[in-house]
Amino acid sequence: MKGKIYFWLLFLNAIATVGALVYLSFEQGALGLVLMGLTIVWLAWKILRLFSSVIRLQQEGIEVTEYRFPELYHDIASLSERLNLKTPRIYIVGDDVSPTRGVSLFRTNVFFLPEKAMRERNEFERVRELLRLKHNDEEKRFALLLGSWIPFLRPAYLRTISLYRDRQAMHLVDDPDSVMQSILKENGRHQLINEIDVTAYLAEKRQITLAEVVSEMVYATPTTDRRLIELGWMSRETPTGQHAVRFLLVASSIVAFVLIGWSVQNVSFSNETAKAVVTSSDESKANGLQETKLMAAIQKGTLEEVQKELPDGDMKAVDADGDTALHYLGYRKSSEGLKEIFDTLLKQGSDVDAINDFGERPFITAVYSNNNELVELYLKNGENINQLDDQKYTPLHHAVEGEGVQTVKVLLEQGADVSIKNKDGLTPLMLAQQYELDDIIRLLKQHTSQTL
Repeated sequence: MKGKIYFWLLFLNAIATVGALVYLSFEQGALGLVLMGLTIVWLAWKILRLFSSVIRLQQEGIEVTEYRFPELYHDIASLSERLNLKTPRIYIVGDDVSPTRGVSLFRTNVFFLPEKAMRERNEFERVRELLRLKHNDEEKRFALLLGSWIPFLRPAYLRTISLYRDRQAMHLVDDPDSVMQSILKENGRHQLINEIDVTAYLAEKRQITLAEVVSEMVYATPTTDRRLIELGWMSRETPTGQHAVRFLLVASSIVAFVLIGWSVQNVSFSNETAKAVVTSSDESKANGLQETKLMAAIQKGTLEEVQKELPDGDMKAVDADGDTALHYLGYRKSSEGLKEIFDTLLKQGSDVDAINDFGERPFITAVYSNNNELVELYLKNGENINQLDDQKYTPLHHAVEGEGVQTVKVLLEQGADVSIKNKDGLTPLMLAQQYELDDIIRLLKQHTSQTL
C-alpha cells in the first residue's frame, strides 16, 4: 500500500540522514558537530512546541469526565472501546482554538473537541481522530522528521494516512451516508453547504487542472475533493499530463533519496529497486482504493450493474483494505437480488475464509454491518455461528459492537452461544451493558441465565 511505501522511504531516509550527520561530524570536525548540534536543537524545539501546545490547550480547555458531561464522555469511551483503544483524556476547547484533534504524545492520548463539534456529535470526525490515536500517527510523524527533506515525500505520506483513516472511519460509523455531508461541512462551511445544490457542486468539481495536481501534492492535508474521490462519493476526469507530472515529482524524490544514501556511503539503490518503487507508487495512485468494478457495483450499484460485472469479476482481487468482492457484499445496503449475487460469488470461487486487513472474514462484515439477509444466507451455507477470531470474538460479539438489534436476534434464534467470553473476558451481554444498548441487553437476557 502507498502508506507503507512512503513510510519506509521516509524511515530509510531518516536513517541515512543520521548516518550523514555522524559521517560529517567525523570527517568535517567542527562543521559536522555544528550541524549535528543544530539538528538536535531543531528536533528538541519541534517536540517542545507540540508539548507546549498540548499543555496550553489542556489548561485552557474543560476536561470531560464521567461526572462532567457524562453523555459526551460515554460516547467517546464507547467509540474508543470499539477500536480497542483506551479512553483518552477529553477536553472541550474553543471553536477558534483547535479543530477536533487526537494527539498521542509520550504514551498519553489526549482528545480535543471544539464546543461546536461537541454539540453536533459528528461520529465520523470523532472515529477518525480516535484512529489517529490508535495508530500513533503523531509519534510516527516525529520519528520521520529527519527523513522529510525530500520534496513531496512527507506530504504524500501524511495525505495517504489521512485518507486511510477516512476509509477506516467510513466503515466503522453507523451511518456511512452521512460521511459526505460531514466532510463537506468542514473548513467553516457548515451553513453554506445547506444552502447549495450538493449534486451540482460535485459535478462542477469533476474538472481538474495540472496546477491543482501540483498543488495537491505540496500540502500534507488532502483536499475535500480528494477525500470525496477516495471514498467513492465523486469521480474526477484526469487532465492530460497528470501522470507525467506526478512521475517527474516522484522520480525527483527518488533521485534525491539516492543522493543522500551515496553521500554517507552506506545506502545504494539499484536501478531495478528504484523502478519498482516508482511503478508501485504510480499503480497505487492510479487505482485509488484499488476497488474493482465488481466491488464498486456490489457496494453502490444497481442489481443490473452488479450482474453486468459478475461474469468477468476477479473473485481473488482485494482492495487497499484487503476486502474481496464477498466482503463488499456485506457492506451492501440494498437486499435486492442478494441471494442471487451471493450464490454466484460462491459458485465463481469467492473465498468465504478470506481475511481483510482488519482480521475480518466476509461473514463478519455482514454481521457487523447488520446485513440480516446475508447473515441468514451464510448460516444456511454452513457458517459456524460460534466461530472465534483472534480476539476470541464470536459473531454475536460483533453484532453487539455493530449495535444491530435484528442481527443479534437472528443469531440468537439460530442458536448462538451467549456464554462465550472474548479475550478480555466479556460475554456479549457484558459488552452490550458496557455500551448501554438497552434493546440488545433485553434480547440477550432472554437467552441467558447469567448474572453479573
